[in-house]
Amino acid sequence: MEEGQTVFTIKLFALVSLIILLSGCSAHQARHQNAAEKNLAVTDTSKATDDAFDLEAEFEEPSGSSQFDPLSGYNRVMTQVNDRVYFWALKPVAQGYSAVVPEPARLAVGRFFRNLLMPVHFANNLLQLKPKGAMTELARFAINSTVGVLGFADPAQKHFDLQPYPEDFGQTLGYYGVGSGFHIVLPLLGPSNLRDTVGLIPDHF
Repeated sequence: MEEGQTVFTIKLFALVSLIILLSGCSAHQARHQNAAEKNLAVTDTSKATDDAFDLEAEFEEPSGSSQFDPLSGYNRVMTQVNDRVYFWALKPVAQGYSAVVPEPARLAVGRFFRNLLMPVHFANNLLQLKPKGAMTELARFAINSTVGVLGFADPAQKHFDLQPYPEDFGQTLGYYGVGSGFHIVLPLLGPSNLRDTVGLIPDHF
């Protein structure tokens, strides 16, 4: 019986991880967009509507500044790998998912997995000495997990105006004065920096 439960738990964890990875790529990209724009200059705006992008432009240094980029070679290769994986694997899967699952259901699934991130947000609000944020995250989790049916709905925000406080460990390190460090491109997740990359470890733990 215990062995069967263990196998089920492993399969559930793998499924949750895959969905979070797919749905989290865009969120991670958005969160680090400002940092990436400071380190990287995209000079060719005429190709903004194309699926492909200018790899060289992404790593072109802003005029008049010198950026410390010890992983420049790796970052170029990983950006190219991410680009290929996106266009050949993730994009078709996302398009298929969008075609099969109606938008309200997709939004509900996204809310469900964001609800599961409460422990991360709660702990990092506490670490940043933000008790209001921590208590709000706890209240949101309690309401959305019950009234919101396991988080598929968000009555905490809709009816109680409890806005989320999505803090992570990278932000916690920044709160205590840790610099962002050098630019690094993560497999699948895309552009980030050393501080936020290190912050992923306790967050996932």
